[in-house]
Amino acid sequence: MGRPEGSGPKPFQPLGLFVSGGLYSPPEGFVLKTWLSTDVPPADNRYWIADGDEIWKDPSGRTPEDQRMAALKAYPDPPPAEAALPIRAPAPPPTFDEIFAQLQTLVGLDSVKADLTALYDAAYSIAEITRAGGTVEEMPTLHMAFLGNPGTGKTTVARLCGAMFRQMGFLRSDAFVEVDRGSLVGSYIGKTEENLKAKVASAIDGVLFIDEAHALFKKESPRDFGGDAVNLLVKAMEDNRQRLVVILAGYSDEMHEFLDSNSGLRSRIGRIVEFPDYNTEDLIKVFQQFAGKTGWVLDESGMEALTKTVKTLHETRDRHFGNAREMRRLLDRVRERHGRRLRTEGAADPRIITGSDIPEKL
Repeated sequence: MGRPEGSGPKPFQPLGLFVSGGLYSPPEGFVLKTWLSTDVPPADNRYWIADGDEIWKDPSGRTPEDQRMAALKAYPDPPPAEAALPIRAPAPPPTFDEIFAQLQTLVGLDSVKADLTALYDAAYSIAEITRAGGTVEEMPTLHMAFLGNPGTGKTTVARLCGAMFRQMGFLRSDAFVEVDRGSLVGSYIGKTEENLKAKVASAIDGVLFIDEAHALFKKESPRDFGGDAVNLLVKAMEDNRQRLVVILAGYSDEMHEFLDSNSGLRSRIGRIVEFPDYNTEDLIKVFQQFAGKTGWVLDESGMEALTKTVKTLHETRDRHFGNAREMRRLLDRVRERHGRRLRTEGAADPRIITGSDIPEKL
């Protein structure tokens, strides 16, 4: 038996049924049943059963149940899933010596390394007293202020400090929470306190790193809620001094003014660390590190051009100079020129960076 009289061939519609020249609108409680087969018959033989009535019959005479069973036989049970790989144990945290070695590999920052070495010596003193059976009730103040221009490694060193304090036993968590003014200062009464308490809670037993901390306080805006943030921060630094390390970072001049804006803030800071700008030689080393990670090698002309460009950048820098960030920007420009040369001229060794790949300025 074929299609109902007067009905013409209709396209297969997975989301609607065409019958008697129109779209079938199923009644409430409608249940749609379809069949599957690896050997799909012509469109004329497809059928549906809607609300118990055959809308499109199969001329073979097979019932929908026959078709369903045939479809199930056509798809054998899938093979059993392979045994899941054992969960790999997490890598052990780096040792103190490994962390300290990472600090020493940072380009430049000699004064920073000296400050942190002194901090290590203080920790070593405490560890030796404890090992000898003594008790140390008064721990050193670990809150710090990092002063310097952008791109001088403040955030990187802050993370290493957190890991070092964890290994020293001063902190119990690897938590490192990075915030700025936008994360702390609210726009209405009570919001600033709510924000700061939430950030302190998330950083407890770890490090709270406040970038551009000097932006918290705006002396020209006495009604600004940033002053509330500073007052609350000072209290949190004191109340949680055994369970929290706060590191404030920002421009040198603004940070000194910021530390003097609250009578209790500077006294809560155990160490002020100055991060100087990189000199030309350090900037070249930073670029070479970036280049090495990219798989590049500079030839003689590349080194000459790099030295010239970096020297110009350093001599014309202002207080907003990005230091290592500028070297990353330079790397991006070199990548563009290098790719253009390879595309238009080709190269025997695409890893080589030549003088033509180095721009004279950014």
